[in-house]
Amino acid sequence: MPNSIYALILAGGSGERFWPLSRRACPKQLLRLVSNRTLLEETLARLEGFVPPERILILTNAEQESAVRKLLGDFPKENVVAEPAKRDTAAAVALGTGWVAVRDHAAIMLVLPADHVIVNRKAFQETLALAADAAEETSGLVTIGIKPSWACPGFGYIEQGKPVRLRKRPDIDSIHRVLRFREKPNLDLAESFLRKGNFRWNAGMFVWSVPTVLREFNRHAPELADFISQVRAPENFEN
Repeated sequence: MPNSIYALILAGGSGERFWPLSRRACPKQLLRLVSNRTLLEETLARLEGFVPPERILILTNAEQESAVRKLLGDFPKENVVAEPAKRDTAAAVALGTGWVAVRDHAAIMLVLPADHVIVNRKAFQETLALAADAAEETSGLVTIGIKPSWACPGFGYIEQGKPVRLRKRPDIDSIHRVLRFREKPNLDLAESFLRKGNFRWNAGMFVWSVPTVLREFNRHAPELADFISQVRAPENFEN
């Protein structure tokens, strides 16, 4: 597993999906839904022993910043950043990439939502370690898929292609090339995905190296690549 791993936790939801329990100022990642801890606290707990707090950036928004800081009193204050306006996932990842690149320009990045429920921390960390190895060895963008247990039309799906073998993990056969992403199919199509067997739920979790994601930003979103260059300026983030 790579030595230098950072995590970007996306914690700026709009608070609509669990209404009336959730609100814009208190979205579901700030709710205690499955334990006596909020989903954001659960997300941080899953990273214990894998990524130290000083290498974790929590990206929230201005409306929720105060609640996040109050909730995470012992978390490094400088590692909570609030976006002044909602600009969706790509811009958030670009901001996180700049933050990591200032600290280690060759690091592996984890991009994780703050609102998942994952019970088995050991298995989760093993999956992250494997994804980090794949990202480092292949210089590719790695996404994590979940084997579907039913034909859910509310999830996005990943269509798996040929397997990818890693030199350092030759016994592993669970890494595949991505053929394409399929967004929220109707029920009939979701059922066909299950029958085919090579589709996974899109977990919205990604792993890559800083050089790899910078390469892809330059190729596909040069305006965000320019933004990352500005973020990386020494005066914008402290080391």
